[in-house]
Amino acid sequence: MPTAHNGDVALSYDRAGPSDAPTVIFVEGLGYGKWMWQFQRDPLADSYDTIVFDNRGTGDSDCPEGPYTIAEMAAGAAEFGHDYLAITDHATGPGMVGGVGLSDAELRDQIAAIEDLDASIQVLAGVETNVDADGDLSTGDDVLADLDVVVASPHSGLGQDRETATERLVRAVEHPEVDILGHPTGRLINDRPGIAPDIERVAAAAAEAGTALEVNADPRRLDLDGDAVRIAIEAGATIAIDTDAHGTAALDNDRYGVHTARRGWATAADVLNTRPFDDLSAFLD
Repeated sequence: MPTAHNGDVALSYDRAGPSDAPTVIFVEGLGYGKWMWQFQRDPLADSYDTIVFDNRGTGDSDCPEGPYTIAEMAAGAAEFGHDYLAITDHATGPGMVGGVGLSDAELRDQIAAIEDLDASIQVLAGVETNVDADGDLSTGDDVLADLDVVVASPHSGLGQDRETATERLVRAVEHPEVDILGHPTGRLINDRPGIAPDIERVAAAAAEAGTALEVNADPRRLDLDGDAVRIAIEAGATIAIDTDAHGTAALDNDRYGVHTARRGWATAADVLNTRPFDDLSAFLD
C-alpha cells in the first residue's frame, strides 16, 4: 500500500481507477475495515481515480484489514484498564467481501498464536462467524468447539421479513457453540436499517440457551438499541457490550455501548463482560 508523507506525518492509502480521471476521496473513521467501503469504491473505480486513506486500523490481529497485531491489541486493552480481551476476527462467509475473513485453517493457526502469546491480560481466542440466511454458521463446528468465545452475526440477507429473520436468529442463538449473538439487526445508522426480528422471541430463546445478546458499541451500529436491551433484560437474557474495535483507539467505543445499555435499564449485573474473568469463563463454558 503506498504512503503519502507530509513532514513527519505518514498516511497509507489505497488507490484504484484511471489516474487522469476526476478524483474521489473516501474517508473512513477508526473501526472499519476494507470491506466497509470497497463495495462503494469498486463501481466508481471504473470511471474515477479513487483514493481511500488507511486511517482505519484493525483489531483483527494480522488479517488483511489493517496493521494491528494480537499483541498490540492486547497491550492496548491493558492500557485501557481491561482485565481480558477477546480476539474475534471475522470468519469468511456470507457478507464478507474483498477477501475479508479467516478460514477454519487460519482460525486454528490463530488459536495457536494466542496460546503462545505473552500478554499482561487474559486473551481469549474467538471468532465472529457469519449467520447465513437460514441461520447456519460459516465456521465448522469442530473449530467453534476449540475457541474460547464464539460471536455469531448476520452480515447478509438483511432484507428478510420479520418472521424469517426471527427464525434465523433463534436458530443461531440455539447453536450449542454460540456464546454471543452479534449486532442482531445488522443495522448501520443512517445507512441501512437491517432486519427487524421479533426481539422478544429472540431474547427468550437466548435466555433459554444461555447465549448473550450483543450491544455493538461502534457508533455506527449501537445494535442492540436501548429498547431492545430492555426487552432482552426482561426476558432474562444476558447482555454483552462489544467495542467492535478494529484498532486500539476504538477500544474507547465501550462508553457508547454502556450508554446504550443504560438506555435499556441494564445494570452491571446484566452485562457479561463486567464479570471477573473466572465468571466470564464459566458463562462461556
